[in-house]
Amino acid sequence: MTTDRGRRMRLGDPGNPVNDVMNSKITEFGRQTFVRQPDYLNNLGYDADVFDLSPALSGGARSLSFGFTGESQGHFLGVLFVQTDARR
Repeated sequence: MTTDRGRRMRLGDPGNPVNDVMNSKITEFGRQTFVRQPDYLNNLGYDADVFDLSPALSGGARSLSFGFTGESQGHFLGVLFVQTDARR
């Protein structure tokens, strides 16, 4: 992920290390927030996570870019959703 100021940041948190973000977990801010039934160990290849992007955001920024390079490992990005609270 890159801001308009050129600073790059790799996504990761306690539940999703930066070298294995596509780890077939479903987390919010690094924690599993609910019990799933059935609770498969690898979620059959599905991964959904909520990350805190505030360290990458800066005042006055006008753009935010995301890059995904997991295709070589057999990962394909289906959806990327970003939500932010932009206040002056």
